[in-house]
Amino acid sequence: MSANSTAATPNTPDAPAAPLAAEKINVGILTTAPTPYRLALHRRIDREVPEVRIFSMYLNDAGDQPWAIDAGEADRSVSFGAGQRADRPSRPSEIPRDWAKAGRMIQWCIEHRIRALIVAGYSDLGRLRLLRWCRKAGVPVFLFSDSNIHLDTIKGVPYLIKRTLLKWVVRQCAGFMPCGSFGRDYFVKYGAAPDRIFYWPYEPDYSLIEQLPQTEIDRVCTELGLNPARRRMVFCARMTDFKKPDMAVEAFAAISAQRPDWDLVMIGNGPMLESVRQRVPEALRHRVQFAGFIGEQSTISAIYRASDIFLHPSVHEPWGVVINEAVCAGNAIVAARTVGAAGELLRDRVNGRAFEPENLQSMVGALLDATDPVALERYKAASASVLADWRRRGDPVAGLRQALASAHVLQEGPVANSASK
Repeated sequence: MSANSTAATPNTPDAPAAPLAAEKINVGILTTAPTPYRLALHRRIDREVPEVRIFSMYLNDAGDQPWAIDAGEADRSVSFGAGQRADRPSRPSEIPRDWAKAGRMIQWCIEHRIRALIVAGYSDLGRLRLLRWCRKAGVPVFLFSDSNIHLDTIKGVPYLIKRTLLKWVVRQCAGFMPCGSFGRDYFVKYGAAPDRIFYWPYEPDYSLIEQLPQTEIDRVCTELGLNPARRRMVFCARMTDFKKPDMAVEAFAAISAQRPDWDLVMIGNGPMLESVRQRVPEALRHRVQFAGFIGEQSTISAIYRASDIFLHPSVHEPWGVVINEAVCAGNAIVAARTVGAAGELLRDRVNGRAFEPENLQSMVGALLDATDPVALERYKAASASVLADWRRRGDPVAGLRQALASAHVLQEGPVANSASK
């Protein structure tokens, strides 16, 4: 199913529950705000798990980006945070509001006969209250998180506080739904049983990327001035420090003389945009294109399809669904080895190169290897098989079926999800 538009809330917590067919199992999915990341998956669940009716539940009306989101089936999406944004700073004064919001969510779950709940994150008192209610009420709750073991670096007293909280959270949950192996290892560290972990990764609409008409790719290239005769690498992320857009430009500049037939496309907006522009040497400005924020998946997919390498230098990337998109488009991947999606979709020297995070020399070496003509074609060709293998191992629909079956909410389907292996 599609998420509700960020511009309106057609279903509110106070609206009367619509009549529900008895044969369906109602499952709520609580996330911070509508994003495009789950739309394709919700549609897959509607098609492939007909026993289940998914309800999209949002803590806020809007996320941190102005995504273009299809309104879709509005009767199955509900916002509990009218007028609120997911990127607002968290303040102690909001604790009573979060607590009250949880009360409305609990009442809504009761009225809509929710049989199981998937909750994204645990970073506010409202969600902690909801987890506790689920356990007491006998509603199996599965914690989704894109947590990454490589980013779990806090020490001392903050770590002791986090460990105490997470061990309590683990006790409330029937299971855990990370994106991949880095998330699995994170939950195991804090006490989750491996056989209660089920992969539930972000995934794009793969068919949209694969079936994008050449005419659409040509149109986008013409509009953006992308020369079809040039080789291209793409950076796509918010222009913030932890995404390292400055490193992308510096690494490209470092190899530019050795790779004169290559250009760089920078997709994204953010506080570092102008400073990153200024880092481009004058002699290379005709080879570096700043495309700004792009909210339409088809446009981004066209850029990937017209490119050769996807470059992802982020040092704080729990998952990174852009890597899924780029692998599907047939790109070679060059990424920091700690990026969550790189742990599943980048095989070093098979379909790209991994480098050490925040290490410019390592990144430059990876790019020089990946842009070698012979290596490049081999890496690009291998991306299809790497993606196919991941989709077998980490299929989110299979993960959902297994999770619900583990709590005796649904009969397990024939497809296995290997998160616990």
